[in-house]
Amino acid sequence: MVKENSIIAVGENNQKPDYDYLENVTFHVFDVEDKASTFIHSHHKHIQAIIEITKTEKGYSITYSHSSNKWNLLLRNIYAIKNSTKGTITTCEQGILISLNRGTTEFEIIE
Repeated sequence: MVKENSIIAVGENNQKPDYDYLENVTFHVFDVEDKASTFIHSHHKHIQAIIEITKTEKGYSITYSHSSNKWNLLLRNIYAIKNSTKGTITTCEQGILISLNRGTTEFEIIE
């Protein structure tokens, strides 16, 4: 079980401990409550990355401070959204996955 308003960063490489885990990282987002904000700080090789997610009346507002790599956002246990202002949306067994390109620092998700 994961506490509501939680974000867990999961790297794409599970074979070794020393890799650029900010490359193609997936942020798993769990149960962000209405009008609540949650954030996570990631540190790697003197690089600090901060992602902040705010639940709004229309959906979610996302900002990410480190956009030099591709990254993903997985809304756990949410299986339908109307739109995302950026990224490619796919549905998987865990929820909605949004894949974002380098340079994406802000976007919105409409539920």
